[in-house]
This record gives sequence, C-alpha cells and structure tokens, in this order.
Amino acid sequence: MSHPTSKESFILYKDSLLILDKLNDEQTAKLFRAIKHYQQTGEIMSLDLTMDLVFTPFVNQFIRDGKSYNKTILEKKLAARYGNLKRHHPELYKKVELNQLSLDDAENLAYANKTSQSDNHLASVANVADSVPVPDSVPVPDSVPVPDSVPVINKNKTNASSDAMLLVKYFNEVNKTTSIGAKPVIDGLNKILKDYTVDDVKSVINFMSDSWYSRNQQNTLSVLAKHTKFYEKLEKSQQAQQDIKQDLTDDGDGFSEASRRKFAAIYKDTGVVV
Repeated sequence: MSHPTSKESFILYKDSLLILDKLNDEQTAKLFRAIKHYQQTGEIMSLDLTMDLVFTPFVNQFIRDGKSYNKTILEKKLAARYGNLKRHHPELYKKVELNQLSLDDAENLAYANKTSQSDNHLASVANVADSVPVPDSVPVPDSVPVPDSVPVINKNKTNASSDAMLLVKYFNEVNKTTSIGAKPVIDGLNKILKDYTVDDVKSVINFMSDSWYSRNQQNTLSVLAKHTKFYEKLEKSQQAQQDIKQDLTDDGDGFSEASRRKFAAIYKDTGVVV
C-alpha cells in the first residue's frame, strides 16, 4: 500500500463527496477526521459499521492514486536518465536504442570514461611535476626560529570538512549539477555531520532529487545544509524508501522486472532493497 504521508497533498473527487448529502453533521465530521488521520498516519481509525462502509471507498481511491503517483515518478526518473545519456553520451545512447546496451550498463560506461579522463589528467600533471629539476643541495640556515606556540589542528573538523566536500560531489552526481561547496554550505554540512552520518545525508540527497520534491521545494545545497530542517527531511526520506519498497514488492503493481532493476540502480546508495 502506498503510504499517503509520502506526498504533500491528496485529491478528493467531486463524485465521492456526494455521500455527504446522506450524512448528518456528526457523521460528516467523523468522515473528515478519518480522512485526516489516514493521510497523516496511513492508519484507519476505528469506526462503526456505517462509517466504515462510507470511508472504505475513500481509502481505495487513496491507494490507487498513490500507486499511480509513484509509477509516474519512476517513469520521469527513467526519462531523465535517458535524456541525460542522450545529451552527454550520444554514442552510448544510440547503443541503448538498438538494445546493444542496457541503460544501467551505458551509465556505468559513461561514469568509467569520465573517471578515466580525470585519472589521465592527474597523470599528466604528475609527469610535469616529475620533470621539474631538483637542486642537488638546499642550503640550510644555521638556526630556525621556533614559535612560542603551535596551533593544534582539529582532526575531527578536518574529517568533517572532507566528508562535507564528498557530499557536495555526491549531490552534483545525483542531480547532474555543478554546484560548488561555498563556505556557508560546508559549515552547515559539518554541523549536520556532528549529529548524523554521511549515509543519512546521502539518503536525504536522493530524497530531495525526487521529482515531486524538487517541484515543490528548492532542491539546492543551501536547503540541504539547513541543520534545523534536516531531521524532518531525513524522516520523510526514510518513510519514502519504505513506501516505494512496499509498492515494488506488492503483487500486481504493474512494474516489469526490468523496471525493478532500473529502480534498484537509482536507489543503490539508499539501502532500499528491491
């Protein structure tokens, strides 16, 4: 069942509301309290037989809408992946079109080519460094002044900054962006990393890249680095992963085995098992 709290809104259809004409004020209030409770928790309130019969069609509608919504998200994610491959690696995209490569294999090759180019660049820089002549001897002064105090480097802070830069890189890879880790962003990520793990932040990055979230919220590094809002985003990302896992394992959900494999590749860093 698609958990309703993974969405920020839900739909009530006009024809479903015709039942209100047959309810008194007390029954109408019970119905809307039951809808509110279900949308916030995914649980069905204890109702008498009459109200249970009234509420059941609404629950069935919410479940259908949720499955349709999640399927649309997956289709848009796949379309975005195809579009990105076509734009940046047209030769690999052509092979995918001809069924000579799967989308996953094509993306892996594209990433490997990018990494190889980066390694070659580093190697060329190293070769230039090796060619710089080194003098046979370096004059050493008779005495070297020693400062009164030596600043102590906070190793934990250094590690946190390193992790923060890795998370900036991961954010750019997931969202196909070239954002830089400005000082306020790095400071915010370091603050978050004092209370949460790198995997927690990666989970939120994957959640924020979700098409519905990006459409309703700003998917930027500045938003990610807000410590006061991080717990809320982490909680929603964990709930969304559980919901999608349930949808994909539910018989009759309409997803092919190929789609399951593709979706598993998208969420391989989040811990979701498809």
